[in-house]
Amino acid sequence: MKLFFIIATLTITTSVLAKDSCVLVTKDKLCILLEWSQGPFLGAYSENTVKFKDLVKSTQNQEVYRSPKESLLFYGWMKMSDQEHGTRPVKTSLKSDGVYLNSKIFYMGAMMGSWQFKVKIGPEDFVLHAFDI
Repeated sequence: MKLFFIIATLTITTSVLAKDSCVLVTKDKLCILLEWSQGPFLGAYSENTVKFKDLVKSTQNQEVYRSPKESLLFYGWMKMSDQEHGTRPVKTSLKSDGVYLNSKIFYMGAMMGSWQFKVKIGPEDFVLHAFDI
C-alpha cells in the first residue's frame, strides 16, 4: 500500500510540475499556473506557488503576472462519501503581483476521500489540485 502512495504521489507531482500548462483560465483571461515546491504529500506539510499569468499582456518572450481584481482565498478541502469539510488553514504570502506562495497545506493520510487544494476568487470556487485516496 505504501508503494502505491509513493507511485501515486510521484505521478501526480510530475504532472503538476508542468510549468507551462494552465490549471484553468479565469473569466478575466488569467491563466492559473500551479507549481509544487514541496509535495503534494500525505501526512506532511506541502508548499506550492500559484501564478496568475495575464494572457492578454503576456507574449512568447515575456510572461506578465497580475492578481485577480476580486478577493482571493487559497484553502484545503476534504470530500468524503457522506461529508466534506475544510482542512488546516493554508498560509498564503503575496510574493509579487499575481504570484502567491502557499504553505502549511496538509492532506491527512488516514482519511479516505478527495483532498483538494482550492482557490476562491470573489464568489467562485475552483479546484486547483485533487489527491484522491
